[in-house]
Amino acid sequence: MRTIYIVNLSAKNSYSRFIWRRIKSRLHGTEEAYYTNTPEEASKKISELAEQYKHDSLYIIGVGGDGTISKVIEATLDYENITIGYVPAGSGNDFARGFNWSNKPIRCLEKINEFQKSSPHLEYFDAGIYELREYRNGSFVNNIGVGFDAAVAQKSNASKIKKLLNRFSLGKLIYAIFIIKEALVYQTSTVHLTIDNIEYEFENTWFITCSNQPYYGGGMIISPEAKPDDGKLNLTIVHNLSRHKLLLVFLSVFFGKHTHFKEVQTISGKDILINTKDRMLLHVDGDSIGTIHQQNSLHITIKRESWKMFRALTSHDEISKHLRKVN
Repeated sequence: MRTIYIVNLSAKNSYSRFIWRRIKSRLHGTEEAYYTNTPEEASKKISELAEQYKHDSLYIIGVGGDGTISKVIEATLDYENITIGYVPAGSGNDFARGFNWSNKPIRCLEKINEFQKSSPHLEYFDAGIYELREYRNGSFVNNIGVGFDAAVAQKSNASKIKKLLNRFSLGKLIYAIFIIKEALVYQTSTVHLTIDNIEYEFENTWFITCSNQPYYGGGMIISPEAKPDDGKLNLTIVHNLSRHKLLLVFLSVFFGKHTHFKEVQTISGKDILINTKDRMLLHVDGDSIGTIHQQNSLHITIKRESWKMFRALTSHDEISKHLRKVN
């Protein structure tokens, strides 16, 4: 098996360089490494490698944040010869939480080395596929969001404060800062949804998050029931909520308790269409991708068992048991 590391040197304000140096010193010397500075560069490089070695067994390991591993998986969907691995080196690392990878890079490397020496049972996972008409399309492995949370993600990622906080491993705090700031000025919208051919309308909508696994925003349990291998996506819709109560809801998301509020709706489905007259921001796995509006609706579907990796820590049933206890 050919082992390839894709290293995003810019992740977490280049803190990933430090993590990579620690990992590199413990490698066997047979691995290949390619360096990128953006998730998009990683996607391009992986596509090239996937085509070049399409007849070989590949173990591709992303070193970076959620954006990096999302692009790694997007570029390898439906390649039966490719297995995915991960070393978290970003700010949020929600993929690690949702897919049972340790947040400790050396611990991940130990598991990767174990995998290379043995033949563990591989598991297949789903990916979400999104399409913005003819404008843009792609995939996600964590979540895709419309509205308030996308605005928070966009402003957090562009903030100089985030870079400063990342130096002290406090990057998650930036989301809390911008949640409070945006809560004071954000304008809600009426949103129309079609989920598996059933139509819904939600007035005064703050945001809609479509999840493939439970976590987002650096550890918030946005969708406690979401599973990345059950063939469906889970929507969380927050609407008809006062500005002050929104902050209370977001505090409760860290514990997965927000679903008890009457203003929070949860729906699951396989085929989802989201539309609104107002222009609303979008994010995919924490990265801004544009807007939706009346002429540019968002279509989301599920792609079943389209990529694979081994479980790094415990089974998904054990994670689900933990989340049920939290709730």
